[in-house]
Order: sequence, then structure tokens, then C-alpha cells
Amino acid sequence: MAIWDRGGDGAQSELVGGLDRLAALPTQAAAMEAARDCVTAWTTELRAMAEKASLPEGLDLNEPWAVYFTQRATPRPDAHLTIDAPAKHRHPGSTAVEFLEQCRLRGIRPVIKPHPYDMGAKTDMWGPTRTVYPEALILPYKVSDGLCARLMLDAPAGSVLVNSSLVFTALALDAPLLQLGCGWASDNDVVTEGRIGLLTGDPAPLRRDPERRRAFLALVASRCRPIPALRDEPQEAVRLLRFFAALNREETATGASKAVSAAAKGKTPLSVPKAVRAAEKMVSGNSHPIAATRRPKIKS
Repeated sequence: MAIWDRGGDGAQSELVGGLDRLAALPTQAAAMEAARDCVTAWTTELRAMAEKASLPEGLDLNEPWAVYFTQRATPRPDAHLTIDAPAKHRHPGSTAVEFLEQCRLRGIRPVIKPHPYDMGAKTDMWGPTRTVYPEALILPYKVSDGLCARLMLDAPAGSVLVNSSLVFTALALDAPLLQLGCGWASDNDVVTEGRIGLLTGDPAPLRRDPERRRAFLALVASRCRPIPALRDEPQEAVRLLRFFAALNREETATGASKAVSAAAKGKTPLSVPKAVRAAEKMVSGNSHPIAATRRPKIKS
């Protein structure tokens, strides 16, 4: 599944700070309304998986603990870290140390969930952590989605992410969340953003309005399309491009087009009307439309 966008990926996305502006456009508002059932179904599925998962041995709900979900560190840090995260958070290891020190300062037990892609590393990345921070619980590289959801729901002190796509899971579960770095959810008042010092043991400041979080997820879901469907079903590509063309027209009519340029951070947005014409031409000739169009940047 991919998020299709006129601005870019991650921090370059037009979704950054765009919830209220985009939700005011009739075409986008209708698409969000249609996507709400999908968001509800996903939330229900996540909670059901969480209920079936058992917390790791040694975690006590009566003591404060927080979870840091790392991003890939090997063979090189995740691209979103090197591009969108603050300098001090561009390597999961340095962020982990900051997280561990903050937990020790606040009397919070630290739990670290390593990224599954680091499972094949030649050395034990977390061996030194276990030695220096014996109170830390380092989870396996690969765990079920249900356990990740259970950890987010049950962590008394909240969860910490940098700019991972796991933020969508946390929002669907309405879990207390601290986001370090800039990502799709930034500047929409759906996550707590800032420094690690905001992790105090009190989850209340890490919560946001549940309905606003659901609205943001509906916005995201309205832009999600599986890449194979657009490749194999030309008409689906045309419908997606027409959706963006309608947004362009509505923004022009309301004078909101400058906001799109700002959200794109200097990048040239998709030329939607031209792409629609090219796609329709290819569809009429029973050909492949994607190759003839400029594809928006996506999150795979």
C-alpha cells in the first residue's frame, strides 16, 4: 500500500500541516468520509490483535515503562532519519541512548523494540545496551503486529517514535505518543512533537483529540492505493489522477494553491490535468498508463 501525494514523501508531504486545509476541499472531504469505515475497521482489527498478544515477561502495568520503536540502523540508517530527522536523531543508536538516559532520570523502565530489518546484522547491536543499562528490556527484532499494538496501548509512560510509519498504528489505537523528527503527522495537532525531555512518565501530555486523530487517518486512507492495482488496473490510475485534478481546481477556486506550493517545499507538484489526459489516452489504447504519467512520490 502506498500514500500518493503531490508534495513528496514523509516531511515533504502535503499532509504535513495540511489536515484542516485539505479537509475543507469538497472532493477531499468526501473522500475522507468514505474512508472512515476503513479506519474504524483497522482500529478494531488492531485492538483485537492486541488483546490476543501477551506482554513480555517482566513488564508490570503497575510500574512506569515506555517503549522506543527504533528505525532501521543497518547497513545504514533509514532514509527518513537522514533526511527528515533532527541531526541528533539520525541514528537509532544515539536516540536510544537519549531515551535510556531520560528513562533513568525519570524512573521509567525503558523498553526497546529493535527494527526487524536489523535482524541480519553481523554483530549484536544491543549487547552493550544490556550491559550499560541492565534495567532495559530489549525485545526481539521480529514480533507480531499484535504485540506492537499491545505495547502501545499498555505502556504507562507512552511510546516514542522518530518519524516511523508506526505513527499511524499509534493514532489508530489513540495511544500516548511522542514523535521525534518530522513526518506525515507533523503540524496537525495529532501527535506530541519535540524533545525527549517531554517523556516524563505522565501519558496525558502525549495524548491528542481522538476524533482529530481519526480525521487525519481518514485523510491518509483516502490517498492509499496499492501499487499493483494502479499498474494492473488502468482505470484505477485514472480515478486517482482525477481525484488530484479536482483538488487542484478547488484549490485554485479558493486561492489555496500557494499552500500546496509551500507544502511541497520547492518541489514541483504533479501536473495532474496533463497526467489524466495521458492516462486516459493510454487506457483507450489498452496500454499501461503509469509509464506515461509522472507518479507522485510515495511511501511503500
